[in-house]
Amino acid sequence: MNVHFCAVLCRVVGPFLATLLMLSAVRPALAQWTTADAQTAFSNYNNGFYFNPSGDNYDYRVQQGSTTTSGFWVGAEEIELAIDAYNNSPTTANLNIINQLCNGFVAQFGSNWSSDSFDDDLMWATIAFVRAYSATGTAAWLSDAETNFAVVWSRGYDTTFGGGIWWNAAQANTSSGYKNSAANWTFVIAGNLLYNATGNSTYQSEANTIYSWAYSNLYVASTGEIYDGINSSGISSGQYSYNYGVAVGADYFENKDSDATNVANYLMNNESSGTVNGYNILPNYGQGGTDGGGFNGIALRWIGYAYTNGALSNPDILSWAQTNVSQAWSEQNSQGLSWNNWLSATPYGGLYSWDCSDTVVGLLDIPTGTASLNGAHTLTPQNATGSRLDDYQSGTASGNTIDIWTANNTGAQSWVFSNVNVSPAGYYNIAVSYGAYCVTASAATSGSVVNLQPCIGSSGQAWEAVASGSTFIFHPASNTSLCLDVQGAGTGNGTPAIAYTCSGGNNEQWALD
Repeated sequence: MNVHFCAVLCRVVGPFLATLLMLSAVRPALAQWTTADAQTAFSNYNNGFYFNPSGDNYDYRVQQGSTTTSGFWVGAEEIELAIDAYNNSPTTANLNIINQLCNGFVAQFGSNWSSDSFDDDLMWATIAFVRAYSATGTAAWLSDAETNFAVVWSRGYDTTFGGGIWWNAAQANTSSGYKNSAANWTFVIAGNLLYNATGNSTYQSEANTIYSWAYSNLYVASTGEIYDGINSSGISSGQYSYNYGVAVGADYFENKDSDATNVANYLMNNESSGTVNGYNILPNYGQGGTDGGGFNGIALRWIGYAYTNGALSNPDILSWAQTNVSQAWSEQNSQGLSWNNWLSATPYGGLYSWDCSDTVVGLLDIPTGTASLNGAHTLTPQNATGSRLDDYQSGTASGNTIDIWTANNTGAQSWVFSNVNVSPAGYYNIAVSYGAYCVTASAATSGSVVNLQPCIGSSGQAWEAVASGSTFIFHPASNTSLCLDVQGAGTGNGTPAIAYTCSGGNNEQWALD
């Protein structure tokens, strides 16, 4: 169910009906980061890899200590990383980095990139340059993007396999010819960005043509799966996170929000190198600057873009993405660099810039903060993890005790969260599943009883949910120095819940399921 619809539903027709409709629980992400943290990560990345080969032509080193530049498609993606940093924090210094990197790219590869036969390479760079134009206003970057988009349309599109863009123009209509996600979804993004920048509807029309073909040939609407490509032997179902990212981006630009959600859900639920906090961590595609080193950053960029712009509304997708970024960030080394093996500590020295880009992109592009908790949850006190917050004897009388009790999977332990209009945001009514009866701090003083009262919208019924690692702390709006607390850190059945001066104890930490 759409979470925004839930917020209205819970207020208008009550939490009992919302529970009957089986709203899915939202698992909390790990500790969050700030814009300042993201900019620090970008600064650390620049300290490790950004350098000046000549004049005002800058690039990123392929590896720490090397003077070899990143190359064509990685270089294009690292321009995008710098654009992400500027969009996250639009400073003059960040703006200058974009122009310096584009200068360096043109110094190496010129303004016409047709000598590179890979059509996806030209699309990655076209996306980077039209985004660079949008950030800096430098007309040359838009001109380069237009030139090379036209190159790919001219040489890359034909009706073999029903349409689509060839991956490698030199192999078009040969036994090695391949039309893949990397070339086609990126063409859709590039065409739409060019249309937005210029108003030239031809770009949008060509993007629409390719989207229709990719939608029919590279996407499984029933599941959200994205195929890698198609050749004379048929479909290749190879699974790579960056294909999912650019498919989500293309869906956003083509106003296919439900398909964007479908694709993101498939990636979230099916591609994994392990789990953290119940969420899949994106695959480890290897270290050493190989092509796959930055795949996950591309996935996170477009998922973040789509989420920020409203194409993705499932809060679990946001929490999954946040968990990936938080986990990656937690593995940074003493230089503040984090590689792409997100379940292992990052070594010191010898790192590749492409490998280290994913974490920075995630910090810059995935929205921070807590996803909406609207819906039904159980609350587990961390001092008694076999117990749950409980409506004593399933009572609905005014003043009924709220306590902890051994987990029993009953409605007395199912609590329905719905947003309330309290500033700042992040406050919820917490109603028992039996009807419109809310968890209430009876007074704004430490030690006051927390009990069940009819939901009337009082400040004692508005609870601020603050993420604390993988758990939450709850403060009543009537006095935010108080916390929802298991009295005396008790563990026995019937131990009451109270509002108590926050101490940081595990009897004030609640896990949501």
